[in-house]
Amino acid sequence: MIRDRVTVERFYTDHQSDLQLALMAWATGLKRLILEPTVNRPGLVLSGFTRYFAYKRLQVIGNAEAFFLKSLTRE
Repeated sequence: MIRDRVTVERFYTDHQSDLQLALMAWATGLKRLILEPTVNRPGLVLSGFTRYFAYKRLQVIGNAEAFFLKSLTRE
């Protein structure tokens, strides 16, 4: 079965309000296709563990990841 291909822009515009999404990167990535139907929360990657990073998935920065990033020093 071939799935409908969805761009980042379409996903964002269709779900921005319901999911309270905020565009954090440049608009140049909006034309990229979302090929993987699952998401990844990159908490371990943000702390340096990259062995099993699901790089093909849409990366979701949730509260835990955001608070972790805010806790880091500039260095």
